Amino acid sequence: MTVVSTQSIKKVRNTVRVVPRLIFDLDGTIADTQGPISRRESLFFLRHGIHISPHKITRKYSGVSSTDMIPDVFRAYSKTFDDLDALCAERWQFVSTIPDEEIVPVPGTVEAIHHWYKLTGPLAIASASRLEFIERVTRVLRIREHFGVIASSHEVVRGKPAPDVFLLAAKRLGFSPSECIVIEDGVAGMLAAQAAHMKCIALVRGGGGDYPADLVVDDLRKVTDTDLTKLLQRS
Repeated sequence: MTVVSTQSIKKVRNTVRVVPRLIFDLDGTIADTQGPISRRESLFFLRHGIHISPHKITRKYSGVSSTDMIPDVFRAYSKTFDDLDALCAERWQFVSTIPDEEIVPVPGTVEAIHHWYKLTGPLAIASASRLEFIERVTRVLRIREHFGVIASSHEVVRGKPAPDVFLLAAKRLGFSPSECIVIEDGVAGMLAAQAAHMKCIALVRGGGGDYPADLVVDDLRKVTDTDLTKLLQRS
């Protein structure tokens, strides 16, 4: 990974500023858990007579909170429900069974996290997952100490693609949105970063296409410190 001095990354448009604060999505960005989650969500929906593939769940609902995803899926398949809280709790019972062996890092991300932690200081996570799952994943991957802030969509009124969870993470970091860079793999999260007026790095593996992000990479080790500086320079 290319390294520039912390002094140079602090200077944006000839004005001394703080280094960028990085806010990560979790599933599919840090941990390669989106697949296991989507498979269990597919089983959850099947229990309610809805046949939706794990691939479709990943493509359409990656990063979307269960309170937003479940009603949308039920409507799409002409199903009704009475108690959303109960459905969310049931879906969590499926997802929480993911064993530690299936919690593996996205290639390159842990190395990038170690590097950026040394450069910028404490990092943040803003995820649609529950706080207890975020805690578990970061401890299994042995990176919990790198994150000074974690925020969950379950703590805000609106999940991604609304900006609420990213704004909460920025507030907890103590920095303005313009000083934060979001790292996301899901389109909903990229749109949320845009809505929060934050720059966004899209981590897209195994496929091209247009994404609502300022920089698109297939491996976070390819993002240089100079790239971070240039992102903050963009108006």
